[in-house]
Amino acid sequence: MLHIQRGLTAIIGSGGKSTLLRALAEELSRDARVIVATSTKMHVPDWCPVVLGASLDDVRMALCEASIVCAGSIHLPMGKLAEPRAAFSDLVCSADYVLVEADGAKTLPLKAHAEHEPVIPACAGRTVCVVGVDGLGAPRLADVPPSAAIRAAGRRFRRRCGHARGGGGGAARRGAS
Repeated sequence: MLHIQRGLTAIIGSGGKSTLLRALAEELSRDARVIVATSTKMHVPDWCPVVLGASLDDVRMALCEASIVCAGSIHLPMGKLAEPRAAFSDLVCSADYVLVEADGAKTLPLKAHAEHEPVIPACAGRTVCVVGVDGLGAPRLADVPPSAAIRAAGRRFRRRCGHARGGGGGAARRGAS
């Protein structure tokens, strides 16, 4: 349904990026070689071989043994996976598909990007944005887990609509039901 094409696909947004990354990798790996990675930080996957701090040759050798390989390095002290040592453009030449989790959302269902986000590799041919359904339909901004970027976006929207203090229909005001 997403029409994922060969090359690098960046997955951004919130609430479900890692799940989508895994589902796509498993589906695409039936007929092709797939590398998964991150351009930010993500949990180390336990569902495919992980090649840490490896050279491009190490990643290619791992792809000879498995149709899905995760490439990256460990970011201390968090113990999360960070971007691979090999350039994304080189990874694209080594596999049929490269799927990159290109955004961190700290498990929040919704995310508003700061100016330095998302971190989409320059060679990305497609970007897929994921939104967590548990963040949709929140009756007011205060019901969404706090994020400075989300709050700032809400303030900008209210100013544009002429509601400098969050007025309007009352539902956007703190304490309104």
